[in-house]
Amino acid sequence: MGTCAGGRALRSASRLAPCAAARKGDGFGGERARLLAQLDTCASGEAVAEVLELLRTSGMGADADGYRAGISRCAALPDGADWALLLLDDMRALGVPPDGACVGAALAAAVGGGQLGAIEQVLERTEKSGVELALADMCAAISAVRALSDGAASFGATRAGARWAHDVRRALHADGGRVVDVRGCSAELALEAVRAVLDELVERCLLYTSPSPRDGLL
Repeated sequence: MGTCAGGRALRSASRLAPCAAARKGDGFGGERARLLAQLDTCASGEAVAEVLELLRTSGMGADADGYRAGISRCAALPDGADWALLLLDDMRALGVPPDGACVGAALAAAVGGGQLGAIEQVLERTEKSGVELALADMCAAISAVRALSDGAASFGATRAGARWAHDVRRALHADGGRVVDVRGCSAELALEAVRAVLDELVERCLLYTSPSPRDGLL
């Protein structure tokens, strides 16, 4: 499979012994379901990777569902950030396109680990691949980049900052009802999004205030 950011190689043969059904190739019975359920109990990213490797090498298949569960588990583990990102790369290498849920789980792991470079890397790859990411996941990642950046100017220079300014912030409200949805945003960026919506409404003469667009509103 590969090597994680910490230098540990993923094993080509898991310590978990394949079941008899897997060896015989007779449909596997409930073994695949059991292994997928086992992902939720893994105590380390390495254990998650071993279960997925067993699914793949035994012929049971490590598909998007398995990787989604594995990456989600990694996101909940203290050492899971590096493994989640590695599993995302492994998906692509195996020809299993990551979906928005997989990418969102990997972002959650990177955010939880405070890994600025990893967050921006995942966001950039997502943008290039055209994967549709949930707005709340995007906001959480961008908020983390903002928190980890050294000031507003530094945040504005990041790719995540550019996406926030040009794309994500305006997507936080609907064209019709102008309802602001700031789930996933930090308090600072949520306030900025609300102010941007109010400014746009004033600019389009859909909201009238005096003497300032923001006075009495925030």
